[in-house]
Amino acid sequence: MINKINLIKRITGFVAGFVIILIVIDAFSFTDIGDNVLGRVFFATGYRNIGSTEICPAIYKAEEQNGYSKIILGDSVCHQIFNGFQNINEEYLLLGTNQAITMDGQYILARLFLEAHPDATDVYLIMLPNAFTSGYNSDMSYSYLIEPFGKTEKLNLLSEQTIQDMTDYYGKLFMQRNAIKFLDSSCINNKIYLFFNQNRIKAIEEKSNRIISSEAEYYLNDLKKICTEKNVTLHVLPCPIVDTDGNRILVENLEKETDSLFEDYFRCVAFYPEEMFPDGVHFGGDYKNINQYKKCIQDLCDKSEVLDGFVYQ
Repeated sequence: MINKINLIKRITGFVAGFVIILIVIDAFSFTDIGDNVLGRVFFATGYRNIGSTEICPAIYKAEEQNGYSKIILGDSVCHQIFNGFQNINEEYLLLGTNQAITMDGQYILARLFLEAHPDATDVYLIMLPNAFTSGYNSDMSYSYLIEPFGKTEKLNLLSEQTIQDMTDYYGKLFMQRNAIKFLDSSCINNKIYLFFNQNRIKAIEEKSNRIISSEAEYYLNDLKKICTEKNVTLHVLPCPIVDTDGNRILVENLEKETDSLFEDYFRCVAFYPEEMFPDGVHFGGDYKNINQYKKCIQDLCDKSEVLDGFVYQ
């Protein structure tokens, strides 16, 4: 009997000690040093503040009141080509971010800009065609959409139905601001949640025969409506696209579905040779330079006949 009691005490002590160690490790992961050390040990490097570091500053810039009358939003290719010209542009706010914020995030940034700039005249959305196919259930969208926009309490600009759909995907608890901040501040917690939730998402993900995602279509239409009400012109334009059979088919199919949404987009499409894009998306090597970006902008200006007043020379 005594031996059994001692065994239970030992097991209880071991479990308690193990739990304490886990708590200490988890608490350590919230620090900069802990993020660096534990990130390497548990292969979680970069999971702390993944999207917030990039997206939160964009949110603050969008809602800042200043003299800008036009905004350029878009994915990471838009960011690569346009954002470097901010210091010589006084009319344009350049806020290219990435595809992972989805159309939901682009919509929020546009809304924030329009609310802070009552004299705005133009909203530009410059993205690759596959950016219109993704939604809040896409890879990395919790980190780049839910976490930064949730921490800054901007998700309320989305529709009630979208919030409900997001809650179904990510869980009610993990749509709360405090829980979002808790996950986003720890590389370990964030990786664990994303790993387990990814499998759950795949199990309930709905399939669609349409190319454009339902929320991309919804928020494009809503943004178009808001711009019209505010006497602002919405321009939807393409980034440089890698010339592959898959991309050409995607553009062709997307055009069949969405021509009314993209008045300028398809006539401005430009395909570039594969060797210019080492990762299949962004300019790299000898083509990753300011002169190449200027050529792309010039080509887009010539085809679209918009981007009035944008300075890049």
